[in-house]
Amino acid sequence: MFQTVSLAWIFAILCSLGESSSTTFVVDTSGRGLVKNDILEWSARTNLARIPSFLYIRAPASNRRMYPLMKLELQGARNRIIVQSGLARPSPPSIMLCALGEEVIAPGKPFKMHILVRSEDFQIFINGYLKYTLKLAHDAPLIDKVTKLAVYNSDGAVRILNDTTYSELLSAPNCGFNINSIKPPPFCGSTGPVSERIVGGVESRPGSHPWQVSIRTKPVFTIGQPHICGGTLISNCLVVTAGHCFYSLKEYPLSKMIVRVGDYYNRDGTPHSRDPTVENSEDIEIESVIRHERYDLFPTPTNDIAVIKLRTCVTFDKFKRPACLPTGRNQFRPGTDCGISGWGALNSTDYPTEYPACLQGAIIEIKTDRQCKTAFQEKYLLKKMMCANTDTADTCQGDSGGPMTCHNEDNRHFLWGVTSWGEGCGDAKKPGVYTRVTTYLRWLFMAINLSPQPQRFQKDVKNGSKPKYCHNYVPADF
Repeated sequence: MFQTVSLAWIFAILCSLGESSSTTFVVDTSGRGLVKNDILEWSARTNLARIPSFLYIRAPASNRRMYPLMKLELQGARNRIIVQSGLARPSPPSIMLCALGEEVIAPGKPFKMHILVRSEDFQIFINGYLKYTLKLAHDAPLIDKVTKLAVYNSDGAVRILNDTTYSELLSAPNCGFNINSIKPPPFCGSTGPVSERIVGGVESRPGSHPWQVSIRTKPVFTIGQPHICGGTLISNCLVVTAGHCFYSLKEYPLSKMIVRVGDYYNRDGTPHSRDPTVENSEDIEIESVIRHERYDLFPTPTNDIAVIKLRTCVTFDKFKRPACLPTGRNQFRPGTDCGISGWGALNSTDYPTEYPACLQGAIIEIKTDRQCKTAFQEKYLLKKMMCANTDTADTCQGDSGGPMTCHNEDNRHFLWGVTSWGEGCGDAKKPGVYTRVTTYLRWLFMAINLSPQPQRFQKDVKNGSKPKYCHNYVPADF
């Protein structure tokens, strides 16, 4: 029986047979392959004509032919994608058609696709939402054998994201700059080094830590000290803090909490509260909190990181600016001096009501992993933690979640650590322990940009007589 075949499908077949003649962009991964938790990004605009675009992930098979671990076909004119695997096998390939609707895929419409590489499957996100999980064939080549990523018939490119690109994608423009010209006001007290500041620090200069925020209870729910934790602005809508700051949402539900930005004098209802010469504070509702899914409090806080999405975005000024995210694991090495700040306890015996009114700051030194391991033994986890202090300077209770920032030769400040835990305060032999931010750049990117929950479209997208969706959702393992 004769069947009509559209030109688009003929073109698709020709592309799959003779791809080299229509190559738009190729990434050679023969010296690297893919590794678990890699994220591939394909950003482009859907073709205006009825010509599909393709993304191939290829590896050599045992018969020396190139094996497509995945073929992704994007059909803008039909508002859908087709995902295939096992194309080189004698058995029929695994095929899934995803009807997405013109609000997602349409001719001339920009899209951003991310593919999370896992050992047994690929998770496909479109415009930030998980659409499909492609199981790899049991006899498929291992992901570390992948030699080529190729995009055809597309005006965009594919790339493998890394720490540098995560930093570029997450850091705000002109991040990391501060002012250091305003002297601490006289109403803060002594401005010289004293043993009981942030433990060994001084009152910071207003505007010198413009990324510092205070996570606190709303006044109507406050009994005693409202300040709970610190945090760091990384964009006008996002704050990075410690996971343990949200360990008890029953005691402190988000509806009872706010984030105060641009603050310096941390006392409400006093003569110097909201003093425009030292601060431009603003209280912002919390939209959501994403805490690391593998956070654990015992025996010591592990994967101690969370990101807060603000309900209202911040307008930057000299007292409110974001810190940059680090660009690589070796950007700052042990022995580097970095800054800490917070409104935490002045010593380990202070009650919250005795916390300082003015923002404190100090300079500490990054220690080697050997020094940290010697101090804390099995409690200290390599790659996930770092430790730092000086003989006199340290963080303490109430500083949790706050920033440890290091600056480069351009005096741009990067969030290198998140204040996490310690044993006592100010003990030279027991440095403060910080979450190592570089370990969590991929997690931050996914938590901020990719939703592990599927997005259902209200529009009834039909393929033939029945609506079709990609429905084999498997939650992403962030």
